[in-house]
Amino acid sequence: MTVIGTNVAAMRAQAASSSASRQLGESMERLSSGKRINSAKDDAAGLAIATKMTAQIRGLNAAARNANDGVSLAQTAEGALGQISNIVQRIRELAVQSTNGTVTDADRAGLDNESRALLDQIDTIAQKTNFNGVNLLDGSNSSITIQTGTGATDTVSIALQDTQSTSLGVGKTATSISGLVTALSAAATAGTGQAAAEAALRTALNTPTGAVNAAITALSGATGAGVATAEDTLRSAMNTGASVAEFGLAAVTNIDLSTAGTASQSLAKLDGALNNIAAARASLGASQNRLAVTVDNITSTVTNLTEARSRIEDVDFSAETTSLAKAQILSQASTAMIAQANQAQQGVLSLIR
Repeated sequence: MTVIGTNVAAMRAQAASSSASRQLGESMERLSSGKRINSAKDDAAGLAIATKMTAQIRGLNAAARNANDGVSLAQTAEGALGQISNIVQRIRELAVQSTNGTVTDADRAGLDNESRALLDQIDTIAQKTNFNGVNLLDGSNSSITIQTGTGATDTVSIALQDTQSTSLGVGKTATSISGLVTALSAAATAGTGQAAAEAALRTALNTPTGAVNAAITALSGATGAGVATAEDTLRSAMNTGASVAEFGLAAVTNIDLSTAGTASQSLAKLDGALNNIAAARASLGASQNRLAVTVDNITSTVTNLTEARSRIEDVDFSAETTSLAKAQILSQASTAMIAQANQAQQGVLSLIR
């Protein structure tokens, strides 16, 4: 049947042209963006999966940064502990020197002064060591929690220790023991203030017993020329073979190198402090290793997730360039066929001439 009101061939060619143009546009969009999925209409399910993977990947990347920050924090704390350990080693060296019988009381005073300055530096390091404003060694934080995953329970705890001198058991006496002996001797010479000076000395020595106790009592009650003799007796008791029981220092967390006896008592406390510091450093080292392994695991997981996401949303250039060429040919052919279909209608004019 010959008609001119409806050009079915042209309509079909136009539909084919529209389809080819749409395919051509999609191929050009994918090739220009490098993505197979540029909107939900391209692959709704694939977009949902890729979005979830993207959230997980970005969360894991943030967790890896957190873990690396944790490593840096642990390294900061461990480095400061290393300096404190060196200081305690030096104080122990001074204590060993102070216990030697060839050292005079004047020499011991110098050794005690150095140890006091070093103990102050331990406190300074403990109080000033921080990471991004978070104090690490002053006891304000017993542990730091590092978020190492995308889940609420994916955490690693870094244990911290209070390393101020008193917490380590190596705090210093308010006044050196030798200085307190001198003060008691001066009070006895002046004939006033003996009770207070004696109480201060006994408190510093944690209620001594034995020869030390007897010598303190004798010095407190001495008068005139007997004061010097009583002082020498007390210093001799403190510097020669005094036992823990005689000093009572075992329960006191103080370090004093002004006498041979108190210096000897300090050695055990310094050894205990070194053990505590070593344990804290070992814990920080273990945390560093754990976090390093965590970073490696996160990196591996991110790599695999990224590869899986790529398979879903990235375009295959080889296949898409083939689709582009096909779409270009179809677009050109359908355009030509539209022209042919329109020209075919002109044949009807020959029937009415």
